[in-house]
Amino acid sequence: MNTTVKNTGEHTVKNTGQHTAKNTGQHTVKNTGQHTVKNTGQHTVKNTGQHTVENTGQHTVENTGQHTVENTGQHTVKNTCKHTVKNTCQHTVENTGQNTVKNTGQHTVENTGQHTMENTGQHTVKNTGQHTAENTEQ
Repeated sequence: MNTTVKNTGEHTVKNTGQHTAKNTGQHTVKNTGQHTVKNTGQHTVKNTGQHTVENTGQHTVENTGQHTVENTGQHTVKNTCKHTVKNTCQHTVENTGQNTVKNTGQHTVENTGQHTMENTGQHTVKNTGQHTAENTEQ
């Protein structure tokens, strides 16, 4: 599966209830400008193979409820400028293989409740500028 998504300008995605996305093979997402994603309820994303996400400008992701992300193979995420991620309740991220995350500028992550992250293989995180991570247990 070769999937490419390019968003330029203001991009908003709101998911309420059960949301499932499965990507197999090469998957590329590029967002330029203000990008907002809000997920409420059970949210599941599974990526297999090479997966690349690039966000430029203000990027906001809010997840409420059970949220699961599984990445297998080479996975790359690049965020430039203000980037905000908020997770409430159970949140699980599993990365297998080479995983790279680069954040430039203001980056904020807030996790409330049970939060689990498992990384297997080569894992790289680079943060430049103001970086804030807040974790609150149940």
